[in-house]
Amino acid sequence: MAITVGEKRNTSGLLRTIGASIVVIGLIVATYVLFFTRPPQIEVFAPPEVQQISQISEVNVDPAAVMNSPEYRALEEHVDPPEFGEFGRANPFARF
Repeated sequence: MAITVGEKRNTSGLLRTIGASIVVIGLIVATYVLFFTRPPQIEVFAPPEVQQISQISEVNVDPAAVMNSPEYRALEEHVDPPEFGEFGRANPFARF
């Protein structure tokens, strides 16, 4: 009676091929979803404070009417305008 020893089958090549194909298909699907589909629209409900601010921002103000109004002319200055001093050195590249 003869004893035969069978060779061990190499399944690692098959598993690598299946794994690589799954990764490639996943990358193709991810690329399609990220770049070629429209994103879902998100509904944003503005709170009432934002609606009031948008109404205020639409108000038109005439600067000439404000500057010539008696209320504006009645205002007094309580602070002197700032005085500018010297900034930096005459030669910024000179040694200290």
